[in-house]
Amino acid sequence: MYHGVTDQPLPVYNWCHMPVREFAEQMAFLAATYRPLPLSEVVQRLAAGSPLPDLTACVTFDDGFRSNLTNALPVLKQHGIPCTVFVSTALPDTGQPPWPEQVFSAVAHSNQLSMVVGGKTFPLASAADRLTAYYALMRVLKALPPAEREAEQVSAFRQLGAEPADPVFATMTWPELAEFARNDLVRIGSHAHTHEILTSCTPERQRDELARSRNILREKLGYCDVLAYPNGDHSQDIRRISRELGYLAAVTTRHRLVSPGDDLFALDRLGIGAGWPLRNFEVKILGY
Repeated sequence: MYHGVTDQPLPVYNWCHMPVREFAEQMAFLAATYRPLPLSEVVQRLAAGSPLPDLTACVTFDDGFRSNLTNALPVLKQHGIPCTVFVSTALPDTGQPPWPEQVFSAVAHSNQLSMVVGGKTFPLASAADRLTAYYALMRVLKALPPAEREAEQVSAFRQLGAEPADPVFATMTWPELAEFARNDLVRIGSHAHTHEILTSCTPERQRDELARSRNILREKLGYCDVLAYPNGDHSQDIRRISRELGYLAAVTTRHRLVSPGDDLFALDRLGIGAGWPLRNFEVKILGY
């Protein structure tokens, strides 16, 4: 599981946005050592109980960042590695980042010297300070239902004097997604509609998030069969709704290998973050 692939340094470390040099090194290792297959093919084989080649691996990206097109795709083409990109369908209308990246950008680029989160003051004097403040703010925001999260986020932005989000976090627009999806190595899946954490939503909102996203992708691109739960959070009811809406499988963010017989609507993934030496990647994709 990847997110963004950057070609410029960030002012504050972000686990989800990997330098293209690191990504290229990892893909070279993956192509030489493993058998990368499309997620859709693996899902079909798992559903049918068919065997998979030894050392099968799938590459996925969450959120549909523009850097997947500009920086990751050339590397994937070089090695012939297929990928699935999960898109929150409210974002391509504007190309704006998902809300977690909007929050990160606001904290990373604020001109303020400190901010208050949950009644506690956090300094913003250094990159490390800003990362600590960001994590604290995200713990608060992720625990709230959508309306309260939005209100708290607006309040935080007011504190920070937030400017427009850093363009490095831009997501693909519909024309860019269409260009991306025309490549034979690429498949697009749903990441719900607005990137809200589904377990924080009402049942009605859960169904709407999943149905709207799938319908929009089918209308725009002609298909949508797989789903990634935002933040990886799901429940028995959310899995049931996903099946009822016609998805074939869904992936989580739990760091664990997938085995035959696993629930197709709770397929785990190995989260890969920025700043790891290649040897760490080699160990992580063994499931550690």
